[in-house]
Amino acid sequence: MSFWHRIFRRFWGPIPWMIEIAAILALKALKQGLAGEATVLREGEYKTVPFRELVPGDVIRIKIGNVILADGK
Repeated sequence: MSFWHRIFRRFWGPIPWMIEIAAILALKALKQGLAGEATVLREGEYKTVPFRELVPGDVIRIKIGNVILADGK
């Protein structure tokens, strides 16, 4: 068995776990960025509500840099 083969066999075990942990952390960061709030006109005044509470007919205030849901108009 060659020197490099022994080295790779010893260190290959933790590498996939490290990659998987990095991917999980990146996914969590994306989910936190998407789980936001929207400014909505309700009852004559603007209120900030979570995305999950939006209903058809809400008027959404949009500013530069806001995340817009795929079904928002």
